[in-house]
Amino acid sequence: MFGRVGMAAAGLAVLVLAPGHVAAQASCLTHVTSSSCRAAGCAWTSVTGSFGYCRPSAASSGVGGCGNSVTPINHSLCSAVQPSWAQNCLVASCCSYCEGDGECGTTNSLNNCGGLEYYYKSCYNCTAPPIAVPTAPPTTSNGAGVCGTSVTPILPNQCNTVPGAPFNASSPNCRAAPCCTYCEGDGECGAHNVNNCANLDIFFKACASCPHPPAPPASNCGNLVPLTTPIQCQAAEMFFGSFAAAPNCSANPCCTYCEGDGEC
Repeated sequence: MFGRVGMAAAGLAVLVLAPGHVAAQASCLTHVTSSSCRAAGCAWTSVTGSFGYCRPSAASSGVGGCGNSVTPINHSLCSAVQPSWAQNCLVASCCSYCEGDGECGTTNSLNNCGGLEYYYKSCYNCTAPPIAVPTAPPTTSNGAGVCGTSVTPILPNQCNTVPGAPFNASSPNCRAAPCCTYCEGDGECGAHNVNNCANLDIFFKACASCPHPPAPPASNCGNLVPLTTPIQCQAAEMFFGSFAAAPNCSANPCCTYCEGDGEC
């Protein structure tokens, strides 16, 4: 993890740093005796006999360094770790959650927590993110306060038609909303950044009593394709017997010809 250990000419242990180690860790690694290492507040690891290397102690905070790695968190944990969302991953302490802005291998385009990027900062003493289980607030019988079984983004053409529309930034999020309703996602409960309703992220909150979103209502208009050749026009006229008998496009069923008067 820190590199390879070698033997200096004077018989002291020397650590050859692996690429990418940060200055906060390297400051401990400059000590080549156990006494100077411990005096600096670092930890000494023996390799063989009196030889070893100096490394940051468990008390090293990691503030100002990148740590060993940063791991994106699952979007289902975004609400659970929200109190830790205070610092970017260079400034954050080891073994904590942080917000990435391109530093330390993070990216500005991950969007795993709404429109933000959140990571777990690992160091030598915490090499993997903890398995965190979000703590749900007290629930009610209608499912408000917990996540339900799934969330499904609605189609853009449903944004102004489903119950609860029109939506805005004050609409209930997908944890707070009751089961079987529509909600605005902010990273909680698997609701991620989809921007399906302008700059909002609108989902259907499913529970055991409503495992699937309701089917969208059938459109009266469908997708209209104009006829462009005489042969197509003749086929449509034969279909109805005459153009005068053709219904307009809002009244006609799908997969047939229709006559347009500005509708749809």
